[in-house]
Amino acid sequence: MHTNSKIVRYFIVFLVLFFLALFISYENQWYTVPLAITILVATDRTSFRLFLRWKLIFSFFGLMLVIPLILGTKDASLLGIPYSSEYFRICLVMVHRGIIIMMGLKMLTNHISLVQVSVMIE
Repeated sequence: MHTNSKIVRYFIVFLVLFFLALFISYENQWYTVPLAITILVATDRTSFRLFLRWKLIFSFFGLMLVIPLILGTKDASLLGIPYSSEYFRICLVMVHRGIIIMMGLKMLTNHISLVQVSVMIE
């Protein structure tokens, strides 16, 4: 019974993180992202090892830097390089969502195996 309560607890934490990620907007991201990170720190610190992979970090920075340079109306500039502030905001929210969902999945798979899930479902 202990494993079932553990599975349920981590699954509920994952669902909370998933819904936090769903409801992130540009206006509320400064509150929801720290809340999600705090929940992850309190639940499982090992999920942060996900960021030791340089390809993941490179893809997030690529997403945040390249998309605003290519798409949208160039209404802002940084160091003389014009970019779309609207698409930068969209990409920033998308990166925050991706980080929360990936870290939530990592937390879930760190503690729950497929065998445990299949036993609980039966």
